[in-house]
Amino acid sequence: FFTADKQYIVKTMSRSELRAMRRILPAYCRHMTANRASLICKFLGIYALDLFNHTEYFSVMNNVLLPPEGHIHLKYDLKGSRVNRTGKKGSSTLKDNDFHIPLELTTEARSRVLRQLQADTHFLSSKNIMDYSLLVGVQNYTYKTDDDKKLNNVSSHSSLEILAAARVRAPGMYYIGIIDVLQEWDWNKWLERAAKIMFQCRCTDYQEISCVPPKPYQERFMKKVSDRVIYNPAEMRGGVLERTQTSPRASRTAIRTIFD
Repeated sequence: FFTADKQYIVKTMSRSELRAMRRILPAYCRHMTANRASLICKFLGIYALDLFNHTEYFSVMNNVLLPPEGHIHLKYDLKGSRVNRTGKKGSSTLKDNDFHIPLELTTEARSRVLRQLQADTHFLSSKNIMDYSLLVGVQNYTYKTDDDKKLNNVSSHSSLEILAAARVRAPGMYYIGIIDVLQEWDWNKWLERAAKIMFQCRCTDYQEISCVPPKPYQERFMKKVSDRVIYNPAEMRGGVLERTQTSPRASRTAIRTIFD
């Protein structure tokens, strides 16, 4: 759940997640110190609550999806896999199979994000961590258009009336971060993978389940992010995006990461 001001998330932890956190904590601190722009979620504390002879563990993290104003319109949890990766009906969180519109970033921003994701996922892989997600929040902006501007390239023989939209609604800000970073590759995960291959996958789908060893998970994750999640501006020439006229303000897409 969230704190009252929405700045922090309080999440319960399983004992296996607690063990993973204790094991990677020194390396995690070194990595976060050396990578101030890291996209890995920032843990602020881990606590234990003793109640009625039962101990409950929980962590406190900063909230990645916290816009300075307005609210998030679309939220995606992306793992880079396809099997069982469709959001549930009525859920506010969409998944890989629901993701159809890549993030539109500048060449410099795309390179910077992919470089940091490569460093972060390499660290997680080296610590035997897998099954993490890229959390993506999209905040749409509404822009007024110049409705007095004449429309060009309109055939004089057309019998249709062509009208300019008064407003355009499009993504204006992206919020991204890596979450669920305490899942270790162990015998439980190996058995989970075996069960999913046996009962859920067709023979051609077994590489697309989320539960795979850390190194293949990282490689697949990075490939899907670079190929499908973030547009490569070099591949947009001559495409729909190049032919579409947008408001100058609409093209100023920004990224908000965990660390400002």
